[in-house]
Parts: sequence; C-alpha cells; structure tokens
Amino acid sequence: MDVIPPKNMQKPSTPRHLAKWVIPSLALFVAANSIHAQTANASVWLGTTSTNWNEATNWSPTGVPSAVNAGIDGTAANAPIITSAVPDVAQLLINGGTATSSVVIDAGGSLTAAGNGGNTGLFVGANGSSGLFTVQNGGSFTLTGGDFGVGRGVGASVLTLKDTGSSINVSNVNEFQIGWDGGGDGTINQTGGTFNFTAGGDLRIGAFGGTGHYNLSGATSVANFRNTRIGYGGGTGTLTQSEGTINQTGSDFAVGWGGGSGTYQMDGGTMNASRFRVAVGDATTGTVIQTGGTVNISDTLDVGEAGSGGPSTGEYRMQGGTLNMTANWMRIGFGDTGSVGTFTQTGGTVITDGDHGVIVADNPNAVGNLNLNGGVFQAGKIQKGGGNGSLTINGGTLKPVHDEGNFIAPGFTVVTIGTNGATFDTAGFDTGVQSPLTGPGGITKIGGNQLKLGSVNTYTGNTVINAGVFTIEDNGSLLFSINASGVNNQITGNGTGNLNLFGHFAFDLTNAAPVGSWTIINLAGIAGGAANFGANFSVTGWTDNGDNTWSFGNYTFSETTGILTAVPEPSTVALLCVSLGFGLSTVARRRRRLN
Repeated sequence: MDVIPPKNMQKPSTPRHLAKWVIPSLALFVAANSIHAQTANASVWLGTTSTNWNEATNWSPTGVPSAVNAGIDGTAANAPIITSAVPDVAQLLINGGTATSSVVIDAGGSLTAAGNGGNTGLFVGANGSSGLFTVQNGGSFTLTGGDFGVGRGVGASVLTLKDTGSSINVSNVNEFQIGWDGGGDGTINQTGGTFNFTAGGDLRIGAFGGTGHYNLSGATSVANFRNTRIGYGGGTGTLTQSEGTINQTGSDFAVGWGGGSGTYQMDGGTMNASRFRVAVGDATTGTVIQTGGTVNISDTLDVGEAGSGGPSTGEYRMQGGTLNMTANWMRIGFGDTGSVGTFTQTGGTVITDGDHGVIVADNPNAVGNLNLNGGVFQAGKIQKGGGNGSLTINGGTLKPVHDEGNFIAPGFTVVTIGTNGATFDTAGFDTGVQSPLTGPGGITKIGGNQLKLGSVNTYTGNTVINAGVFTIEDNGSLLFSINASGVNNQITGNGTGNLNLFGHFAFDLTNAAPVGSWTIINLAGIAGGAANFGANFSVTGWTDNGDNTWSFGNYTFSETTGILTAVPEPSTVALLCVSLGFGLSTVARRRRRLN
C-alpha cells in the first residue's frame, strides 16, 4: 500500500514572492512520489476477523499497532470501527488497495497519531486511492505533528465530522492540505462537533492543481483554524458555511492565494477572523459570497492584492447578513499592478470601524470598485486612494458613525447615483459629501442632523428631505434638468426637513419648453414652507434681479415661490397682439357689412 505525503515547504515572508516559490515547491512536492507507507514498523489492516480495531488478528503482522504506521487497505473484508481508546500510532494512512479505504471513530472511541517528523501524520486518500474517515457520536481523533492530508492525486476522499461532542484536534503540523496535487479531490464535511487546528503550517483548501472543499453546517459546529488559504498555488478551493462558527485563530484568512482560485460562501452562522484577504498574489482569483450569517473582522479586509507580476481579481458580494469590521480599514483594490478589487452590496448590513472606513483603489496601480446597490453601509469614511477607484450607489443606504465633513471624501472623479437612488441616513451626525454626485438617480435624506454637499453635483433625480437638514455648501451646486412644462427634477420632502441653500443652482435648458412652469423647490415639502437662501446663493450664469428672482432670457426663477417660469419673448407677444388686433378689426368690418 502506497502513501504519497507532501514534503514540507516553507512559505514566503510576503505575498509578492509567491510566484517565485510556489513552482519550485511544487517540484519538491511531486518528487515525494517515491515515498511508500509500508516501511519498517508498519501495520496493515486486513479486517479478516471483525471491525474491531483492537482485535490483533485483524492486522498484519498480528497485533494491534502501537507507535507505528497504521495503514488501512480498502480491499479488506471489514472496515475498522473504533469504539474505545486505542493505542497511539505514528501515522494513520487511509489509502490502500484498489477500493476506497474507510475508518470510523464512533461513540467512546479515540485515536491519537503522533505524526513524528515530516511525511507522517494523517493521509485520507493518496496515490490514486480514495479514503473515507468519519468521526461521530462523540468520538475523537488527535494529530500532534507531521502532516494532515485529505484527497491527494487522482480520486475523491472525504473526512466527516458530525454529532455533538465529536472532535478532531490538530496541532504542530507541517502541512494541512485538503485536495492537493494535480487531480486530487478532498472534502471535509462538518455537521457537528469541534475541529481544533491550533498550531503548525497553513490550512490549504485546494492546492497545487487539486480541488478542496470544506463544508460547515450544524448549529453547534465549531471550527478553529489557524492561517487559512482557500485555493492555493494553482488549486481550486471552496469553503461553504451555512451554520456553526468558524474562529480564525491565526493572523489571516485568505480566499485565493498565489495563483489559486478560492471561494467562500457564507450563508449562515458566524465567522470570526483577524485579517481577511481576498485574492492574494499574482494571477489569483478570490470570491466571497455572503447571503446571511455574521462575519466579524478584527483587522483589515483587503479585496484584490496582486503583486507586480500578474493580474489578481478579488470580489466580495454582500447579499445578506452582517459584515462587522471592529477595527482598521476595508481596502478595495489594495495590491500593485493588475490588482482589481470589487465590493458589491445588494443587501444586509456592513459596519466598518468608526475611526476608519473604506479606501477604494489604495495603491496607485490598483483598480477598486465599491457598488452599493442595496442594504445598509455604515462607515467612518469612504475615500479614494491613489489608484483608479469608483463609487456607485444604486439603491443602497449610507450611514455615518460620527460627525464627518468628508464622509465621502474628495478624490472620486464622480460618484454615480443609479436610477434606484441613494439614501443618506445621517443618524444624528453632521455628514459631508465632497466628491461630485452624478447620474440619473436622486438622493433621499433621512436621520437627524445635517447632510452637506460641497461639490458640483449633476445628478438628475429628485432630492428628498425627510428629516434633519439638507445643505448645499458655498462651493456646492445642484443641477436641474428642465424639459416640457412641469417636467424636471426638484427638491421636495415630507415637510419635516430643513433646506439651506448657500451655494448655487444650475439649470439645464437644453430640452426646455419655451413657455411653461416648473417647481424647483416644493416648499410644501420643506419645514416651515420656506428655504434658507444664503448671501452667496446664485443661479449660475443668470442675472440677479435684486428682488429674490433670477432671470435668463424669458426664464425667471423665484426664491420666494421656488418656481421657474418661462413667458414668451416681448417680440413674440407684440407679434401676437398685432395678429390678434388685425383679426378683430377684420371681424368688425365683416359685421358692419352684414348689417
């Protein structure tokens, strides 16, 4: 019976070096194929007598293995079931023969593998053979060193942990791989119990051309991981969580690393992580899809972290649940050349640390996209870094966590408001938007205190004030698109919000009717029925008539009524009067002739 464990590999100090070390390490990894399980001091399971692990005649050579390698042959008559404490082994190899090998640790059962040194430990499936390993009904398995592997090379292998009180405890391992080496397919299904990984090398789900899966469900399931890499070094990995709790005890949790492709699907339960990273290293893809549950991040969230050697694409799709950042920044597009990061929210709640917030395109060579299309996005600040960054709001609600005049800081070329609009819930804080707002949608102001716009804004949807104060600052302006009579965007509200106009109005008359009336400020929707016009208020390019009206040609805007009107040009009126007079005199003459 052959087992092909990986050789130990040293990880780089920084992601920038990934491309330089992954390929040489892969060569060392493949070279390990010459290693065999059946060496001196090894026992092979025959299962000729029963399923009892502690039955000496089930083993070759005869005798229950102790402090030696224990190899499970899938062609045995019976598969072993452990129902009591059994002697420690050096390593457990579930990968022998032409059939799938299987081990079950059941109620009352426990097994420890010492895994002394490299190329020892636990291997579930390898060298073309598949393995099944199940821990259930309160059973336990402990690995204290060596390597941990599920699914190497050709064939699919599965480790199952289920039922309350069951546990797998892993410490001081060199390598922890689920689905690795070209064609390998490994899966861990956890529906109960506790998985403790407390010390040693990184957990890799899908590595070196293999495919790995970790599925966590069950309300009481707990998985304690160290550093985690989902999709590593050309592999493809998936972590799916629908219930239970994941505690990331190491420094970081990465979805996509060093040329791999990783996916984290969060549908329920709780994830507690320190640094959370999506798409780390060149030519890497990482995707997070959150539809429910709670993700708590105590350090940074970085989406898109390429080095200088190739493109990297990271994406976080926030569709439901809660993303809670208790400290530090969310950085979207964080890496060097070729780094693309995208965060798209369509539901749920995002809460960033009050002293920080979000940086879009942090690196000068990075691309970052923040799309808020639904749900609530709560932040200390949203700002653009030195790269190519975009912010689009198309149905989302933005909410500050403290007074911040640069809540949307200057730096974005434009902030696009989509047709579904943007809602600002100032929540009792004075909030400033200093980047220009543009697009076909409008904005709605809710919550106490003030929302201030301090740039040249060209969005063409309505401005709706339903609470607090809405202010156009001295350097700010609003654009009104004037079309057929009565057709235009306007400022309105529910009658409880106040309006300060210290900056400027701009009227786009390109498609305006020559005669008509347009409500620019619906004063019935403003508290007190009036707007507060500052001393520096103006209508760009129009004439101040000195009586609270502004005019341009035959168009007049009144601050008092909030209405824009257009009457015919004087020459048109004179021509009309002449025409009417001629018509009347003609009628009179005809009448006299008839008499």
